[in-house]
Amino acid sequence: ELASLVTDDQKYVEAKLKEAKDLIKNRKYLEAEVALQEIFAIVPNYKKARALQVTIRQILDQQDVEKRRQLASLEEKKLEEQIQYHLSVALDYFNSQQWEKEMGEYNKIIELQPDHTEAQQKKALIQQKLVEPKSEKPKERRDKKSERLLAKVSRLSQQGNHHEALNM
Repeated sequence: ELASLVTDDQKYVEAKLKEAKDLIKNRKYLEAEVALQEIFAIVPNYKKARALQVTIRQILDQQDVEKRRQLASLEEKKLEEQIQYHLSVALDYFNSQQWEKEMGEYNKIIELQPDHTEAQQKKALIQQKLVEPKSEKPKERRDKKSERLLAKVSRLSQQGNHHEALNM
């Protein structure tokens, strides 16, 4: 392929080919590609240079795939960290019985990851808590009234007023 070239061009092409190979060994793929382009300017279909070009493109494609994999992994890790943060904040709200704020944290989790089972289940439980206390308040009042009455009966009984305690 190089036989038809003048000696200076042959030496130049061989030097550029060696340069491209050295650059590939040093993982300087884009610079190697430039060296190959210089060869193609002189010998457009030089097989050895084309073979190196294919190798460079395969390596760059693999690197690109690996970078995309790493980015996806980082994004997934970031998402998991955000979810863990919101779960932690929700737990703080749970411990302080701030149900609406707790539900807000679960909503944020569901917004980040719609199929997050734990957030969906806990949100449903909070919704029940927010509905149920209204129906339980009269029962709470009855429980407190019963406790007061029981305490009064107990005091009367301890004071020896058994008959009065029985009549309450």
